[in-house]
Amino acid sequence: MTTLANYVGGEWRESATGDTYEKRSPWRPSVVTGVYPASDAQDARAAIDAAREAFPGWSATPAPTRAGYFTRAAAAIEARAEQVAQDMTAEMGKPLREARLETLRAAQILRYAAGEAWRPIGELYEPSVADQRLYTLRRPLGVVGLITPWNFPIAIPVWKLAPALIYGNTLVLKLGYEAPRTGLHVAECFGEAGLPAGVLNVLTGSGSKVGAEIVSNTGVRAISFTGSVPVGRAVRGEATARDCRVQLELGGHNPLIVCATAEIDRLGLVSAAKVVGGHVVRVPKAYPIYDADYAARVAAIRSWLDGITGLQQVGRNGLHRYNNSDHSMLTAMRAVDNLITGARHDLWAVNADSVYHEEHVAEEHPYRAAPESSAREPAAESA
Repeated sequence: MTTLANYVGGEWRESATGDTYEKRSPWRPSVVTGVYPASDAQDARAAIDAAREAFPGWSATPAPTRAGYFTRAAAAIEARAEQVAQDMTAEMGKPLREARLETLRAAQILRYAAGEAWRPIGELYEPSVADQRLYTLRRPLGVVGLITPWNFPIAIPVWKLAPALIYGNTLVLKLGYEAPRTGLHVAECFGEAGLPAGVLNVLTGSGSKVGAEIVSNTGVRAISFTGSVPVGRAVRGEATARDCRVQLELGGHNPLIVCATAEIDRLGLVSAAKVVGGHVVRVPKAYPIYDADYAARVAAIRSWLDGITGLQQVGRNGLHRYNNSDHSMLTAMRAVDNLITGARHDLWAVNADSVYHEEHVAEEHPYRAAPESSAREPAAESA
């Protein structure tokens, strides 16, 4: 089997040490789906250096010109969508239908991001002093490090790289260890689109080696990480200590509140767990029950689940596969069994009046520097 390579400085390279690792099918562990560079800190530094070298030229490129690379890369993804989907399913087990949809969505994300090229990048204000111009201007930060997981192996890398690139930053992308082939398709498509060398650099390997260098390297000005809460906290701590911007997407809990008036057959306990076989943070993790109705609602949920064909035939083997319907059913069953057995430490028993709160979200984008204010004489401005 051919060993794939990292994409660094517009070239396909093996790891600095020549070390590799095999990725095996989660459905059939005897099947090797790919062999990839086991990159380390040396490879990460080479990618960061390539991104730093490419930054002046890329940031000076007009945004509409940058958008052209996006639309060509999107077309390249669409042209190979079936192959991307097949590779995704083979390496991480996502149902083929979901893999196809995710691949096409990645192309849509690139086309959407291309539209950002025509948005304003600053604001002009009325000055309080005559013959002055007061304005703000947003500028790219520099090299951005992206660390992505395995469960959405094309959507999440594209979600992260699209805004970073269109705003004029250059990138080092560390793909999920368990699903590298899908992300390498993105690098190939940008290469086909003619993206300048060094603008996008893509690495495979472990987070403890490649990711650690990206987080600690002072040449990286911003980091976007998706993964576990403990690792995310460590990333935040180390990166912010050197004044690096950090954006985190970590594990979450999505409680499903079951009140006295709930229609049990519309709860979505099972259907919600089927997305990516339950390996996604938006799947409900706990099922709080209104205190006054606890026993009755649990009994009703159990009765409804007992009526679902095949639910009782699920075996524990499903837990050892990444993504399949067995795991989906077990996800739902385990949550409900917690209710049945009284394992309420895993739940939130709440009063209806206490579940609402207001949340204010700042929409500052992590890939653009803060507004740079200036008040200067018009004659002093450069063109």
